[in-house]
Amino acid sequence: MLSLNETDRYCCNQVSLPEEQARKVIDVQLKDAGWLVQDMGHRDLSASQGIAVSEISLSTGRADYTLFVDGKALGIIEAKRSEHSLTGVNEQSSVYAEAEQWLADNSWQSPLPFRYEANGREINFTDQRDPDPRARDTFGFHRPESLRDFSRSRQRLRMIQLGVDYLYCR
Repeated sequence: MLSLNETDRYCCNQVSLPEEQARKVIDVQLKDAGWLVQDMGHRDLSASQGIAVSEISLSTGRADYTLFVDGKALGIIEAKRSEHSLTGVNEQSSVYAEAEQWLADNSWQSPLPFRYEANGREINFTDQRDPDPRARDTFGFHRPESLRDFSRSRQRLRMIQLGVDYLYCR
C-alpha cells in the first residue's frame, strides 16, 4: 500500500510524473478523503460507502475513475500526468459524465453532476448543476458523504458570499 509522507508529497510537486505515477498519488489523495479505490476487474460496490473504480469502459470512452456512493455513480475523475495542465481537461471528464450508462438506475443523477480533473499535483472540480459550471481549484477530493449530501440538496458546492466565490469542501 502506497503511503506518502510530507517529503514524498514535496518531491511529487518538484518532479514530472507520468500518468501511472500520478495515479498512485491520486489513489492516496482519494484514500485520504475516505474513498476505497478499486479497479474494474475487482470491484465490489458494497465494500464501502464511497468507491472510486478505475478504468470503467463507457459508451464515450474509458473513464480514469468513476466515483460511486452507496453503490451508485455520482462523479468522474480524469487523470493526467503531472506536467499536463488541467486547463481544458474538464471537457473530457464531461464526455464521460454524460455517457449513456448513467441513464439507468446505477447513478444518482444523469448526467453525473460532479467532475474532477487531477494530475497528482492539482485537482480541479466542477459541480455541473451550477448555473455557470466551470472547473475550480480545490485542495482535495470531497468525502463520499459530502458529495452524497450535496447531490440530494438544491444547494450548490459553489457558494456566493459578498461577491466572492467559495468552494465548500469538508
